[in-house]
Amino acid sequence: MAQKGEVLVEVRDMCKNFGVTVALNHVNIQFKRGEIRGLIGENGSGKSTVSSIIAGIQPATSGEMFYKGKPWKPATSLEASNNGIGMIVQEAGTIPGITVAENIFLGNYKPFKKGPFVDRGKMNAAAGAALEKVGITNINPAFPTSRYDMQERKLIEIAKVMAGDPELFIVDETTTALSHSGRELLYQIMHKAADDGKAVVFISHDLAELMEHCDTLTILRDGVIIDNLEKKEFEANDIKHKMVGREVKDNYYRSDSDGYGDEVVLKADCITTMNDLLCFSLELHRGEILGIGGLSECGMHGLGRALYGLDEVVDGQVVLTKDNVVVKNAETAFRHKMGYVSKNRDQESLELNASIGANIQSVGYRKNRIFGPFISGRKCSCTVKKQATENNR
Repeated sequence: MAQKGEVLVEVRDMCKNFGVTVALNHVNIQFKRGEIRGLIGENGSGKSTVSSIIAGIQPATSGEMFYKGKPWKPATSLEASNNGIGMIVQEAGTIPGITVAENIFLGNYKPFKKGPFVDRGKMNAAAGAALEKVGITNINPAFPTSRYDMQERKLIEIAKVMAGDPELFIVDETTTALSHSGRELLYQIMHKAADDGKAVVFISHDLAELMEHCDTLTILRDGVIIDNLEKKEFEANDIKHKMVGREVKDNYYRSDSDGYGDEVVLKADCITTMNDLLCFSLELHRGEILGIGGLSECGMHGLGRALYGLDEVVDGQVVLTKDNVVVKNAETAFRHKMGYVSKNRDQESLELNASIGANIQSVGYRKNRIFGPFISGRKCSCTVKKQATENNR
């Protein structure tokens, strides 16, 4: 019988290159049963890369892996899943065009097949049981996954991974998509898995939650493991220093703001939408950072959509006060230099099947026209290069 503290997965001398970019540089790490191991580092440090290689999502350039003491080199994520390694990926991990049940058992329909047909009633029942097992009771397994928001789709992913009863449970930047209750649910699942002798890998940028929930912490920087710490060694400033390679003081963020002025630049005047808002009013001043917070389903995300003209305002109005412009749609908002970053970035902010260049160009076609409907390829290319350069300084 497996014992807590036993090495479940071991990575030896792993390297991963993407062209000239070195994502992992001779990494050695172990994941043990009964342990929640946190991985922390800046973007590009290698956290997700090493995890995705273990989970069969991509191959290593060189190095070795061992799972339960035997060489491990999964060809696909399905092979890894079938052998007890489950990973909740950072981005979208569900397919919107199929049902919740079909997502949960994607690639594993065999238990529900009768000849060439799938017994959907049986599969829906099993999916409902998988959801209830991890404490999710408000999602209908027979409904299309596209019916649910980003947080609910993440909960579906959790149920999907846990339905396979993984021995190694990898959580990659998942809590940022969850409400407080969703986070608490995930923490409970992680701790139960560790208590049951499974191994948990927890990747997050939230240092406080890592320090609270992890037994050990691995710090990466530029594809190299900088340190491995036991819980008794956790100290926030020391961890930050090792993450970035320099001292990070308490005044890391700017403290020279003089506040904001009296001028109102955006006003929501008793706005009501079909979904989230009822006679909601606010004023945004020049120089002000106005935070909007609340519990899940409180309407804060709908507010963002309404302010940008994405959700119809059926009563009241959103006004840019400088020119007295009523924001009735997103085109009006965009033309008047408003910007919007959606919570559902994989569905509303990016075209994932298009290139980075095409995504950047999509907001600049109007100014990159030659005449009429014709677009200048040279102007588009210059726009992409300018944006890429300015945002990587």
